[in-house]
Amino acid sequence: MRYPDQHPARYFATLFRMIIVALALLASFPALAAQPACHEVPVRVDPGRDQVDLASCLWYLEDPSAELSLEDVRQRDQAGDFRKHDGGILNFGYTESAYWARFDLNYTGDMPVERILELSLPLVDHVAVH
Repeated sequence: MRYPDQHPARYFATLFRMIIVALALLASFPALAAQPACHEVPVRVDPGRDQVDLASCLWYLEDPSAELSLEDVRQRDQAGDFRKHDGGILNFGYTESAYWARFDLNYTGDMPVERILELSLPLVDHVAVH
């Protein structure tokens, strides 16, 4: 999905920034505060916890052409092309590249719960979640 009045690379850069902000805001999920090595195992999401810290549990992939499809990105993930992000909010500044971010979640409850993925970067116009 693209906005017709926006360059594709700028669109994806904005999308990435929104994802990063959302992940940073989810950092207040207490259920994950004590969980070590979130890159090695899925982030545990307990039904009684309201917030989850995803900011330091990200893997990311730069897409300089801003033209990769979801299937392309999945193949790159299987090939080990994603990089581990180890700290804080993932921020590349202004760039023409698109960025794909991924994280793994493990919900421990039996009943569905609603959660909000929130981004606090004001310059991000669009985020797609797959």
